[in-house]
Amino acid sequence: MNRGRIVRGALVVTGAIVLASASSAGARTVKTVYPSVSASKITSAFDWAGSTSYSGLCLQTLTCPAVTNTRQTGGGVSSGDAFLRTHIGSLTGVGSTSSGVWESQAFKYVGAQGHQPNKVVFRLFRRSNTATLLNVAGAEAFFSSAIVNARNGKATVTPFVHVNLTPTGGWVKLGPIDLQRNSLRRGQSYRIVIGSTFVEGAQVIPGADADYDNIQLVAKRHLHKGSKR
Repeated sequence: MNRGRIVRGALVVTGAIVLASASSAGARTVKTVYPSVSASKITSAFDWAGSTSYSGLCLQTLTCPAVTNTRQTGGGVSSGDAFLRTHIGSLTGVGSTSSGVWESQAFKYVGAQGHQPNKVVFRLFRRSNTATLLNVAGAEAFFSSAIVNARNGKATVTPFVHVNLTPTGGWVKLGPIDLQRNSLRRGQSYRIVIGSTFVEGAQVIPGADADYDNIQLVAKRHLHKGSKR
């Protein structure tokens, strides 16, 4: 298994978007948004790589259904935006488990504009074309996501674990969900990993798609007047 295994913004230097908003009495909220896949934002500076894995009774390159990871242009959450797709080809009637993994480039985590955040959240949008697959007895489709240490690939945070890829008529937002604010260390580099897994039964059926867009980790800090850290 390669580093894509699941257990395992436009400030280009850190791969993040830095934002701030003012509030009353001189207080302000600052935040840093870590990457998004939308082409209209920072895909040239922040890219994603795909990998695949297979297990079960099928023979890779022979009877395992082909899994592909591609960046699709247009049709994202916002009109014209790109998104990430994991596609599994037509199933061959041999029981197997096939996975497609998306892994972001490494980004340096700086908290909320260099401040220790008092709120950290993670969210994404997903879309699935899995109805035919899931109608087969024994078939299953799910995804998991993790924020992993860029140096050793170990998962630091797992925002979503074994979430069923039920069919959707369009884009569905998941989150934002709260993460432990001290789970990520400022100055450390991380990657975001999203893995789609398809468990196939013994019938020959068409393939399926799992799409992802606007994947974001957001660190926020409310600063009172005179606050420095």
